[in-house]
Amino acid sequence: MSIFYDYNWTMPIAMILFWGLLIYLIFSKPQTIAVEHKESPLDIAKRRLANGEINSAEFEQIRDKIR
Repeated sequence: MSIFYDYNWTMPIAMILFWGLLIYLIFSKPQTIAVEHKESPLDIAKRRLANGEINSAEFEQIRDKIR
C-alpha cells in the first residue's frame, strides 16, 4: 500500500480551489480597472502648463478647443 493512498482526495480539492481562484481573479479584474480615475483633457493641459511643457498661449488654444 502506498503512503499517498490516504491523500487521494486532496488532488480534486486542490484543483477545485485552483480553478475557483483563477476564475475569481479573471472576473474580479475588470471591476478594478473600471474604478480607475481618469484625468480630463483640461486637467492634463493644466498639468502640462504647470510642468512647463506648454506655454500659456498653447494652453489657451487647447482650452478653447476643448470647450
